[in-house]
This record gives sequence, structure tokens and C-alpha cells, in this order.
Amino acid sequence: IAAVNEFGSCVVAGPDAAIREFTNRCAAAGIVARRVRTSHAFHSQSMDTVLAPFAEYLSTLTLAAPRIPMLSNVTGTWMTDEEAT
Repeated sequence: IAAVNEFGSCVVAGPDAAIREFTNRCAAAGIVARRVRTSHAFHSQSMDTVLAPFAEYLSTLTLAAPRIPMLSNVTGTWMTDEEAT
């Protein structure tokens, strides 16, 4: 499982053959599953190769407090400046 979007809505990721087998097994079990067409498997290990270059890029940025209030998608509360940066 690569991501849980909400109750009953998950994303799986893996090699094409494994995803095909997974969707076939879901169909056989009466579970609705569909392939999401994207350019990359964004929530998977296949993105690991971009982690170092991305971290390097982020290290060049200067963070600042947000100019508008932001809600946390983790807590559902307003974020502090420290949390947002």
C-alpha cells in the first residue's frame, strides 16, 4: 500500500506485472480496483532516485512564515508559523 487517501480508498504501487495481478485478484474477489494513469508512481519506492536531488534543491530555499492562514491536513487545526516552515 503506497497511500491511504480515506477509508476504503487506497493506492498500491509496484511493478506493472504485480499491479496487473493485484487488480485481477481484486476483480475476482468483487473488489473495485482501477489503474490510475500517471507519469510516475509518485507514492512508491520508484521515486527514491529523486530524493537526494530534491533534498539538495530544498536546502537552497529560504523558508518564511505563510502569508495566509494554513490548516494542517494531519491535525485539522490552524498551523503555527513553526509548523508551516
